[in-house]
Amino acid sequence: MSGQKSLCGPHVELVKTEGVRITRCPCGTLHLTLSKNGATIQLSPEYFAEVVQALGLARTVLAGLQPSAEHPTTVLDPGRFVTLSPFDPKKPSN
Repeated sequence: MSGQKSLCGPHVELVKTEGVRITRCPCGTLHLTLSKNGATIQLSPEYFAEVVQALGLARTVLAGLQPSAEHPTTVLDPGRFVTLSPFDPKKPSN
């Protein structure tokens, strides 16, 4: 990172748990902060949605379950990895 601060203004806190904080910048960028290690990831709203979908699918795989029919863009391969097709925020199935 360049270390430069954004001049966008104050962030709106969307979610704060013991381990994660998610804020929205006035420019629309979402900031996902992992509280345990202090890492912050800046994401566009579209990419944030893709990351959230992938995290949910990873949770499903870790629980030993097959991805459900509500995630038709996923395929569970024999190596226990989930493959996502390209994310399209305009498609209601995503």
